[in-house]
Amino acid sequence: MQYRLEQRIHTLAQNLVGRDISYKTGFTSEQVSFSPWLQEPSDYWGTHPYWLATFEVDATDYVSAWRLFLKSLVPLVSRIALVSQCYT
Repeated sequence: MQYRLEQRIHTLAQNLVGRDISYKTGFTSEQVSFSPWLQEPSDYWGTHPYWLATFEVDATDYVSAWRLFLKSLVPLVSRIALVSQCYT
């Protein structure tokens, strides 16, 4: 069965990946797509401290789907946090 899983992530980082090229923020890594929780075209930096991680997977049940999602998500969030701190 196909599952689409989403996780809201609280962050203090203001990641603007791709903003200058397409005026949309967000990126995909290891099948996980990251995008702003809310996005207003006039609000360059964003006014909320949340990102949305989205993952689509074919799994036998929702527990297996969540395990696969977390296996990808946890290392990615750790890397993003480290890079965000270094960039700041």
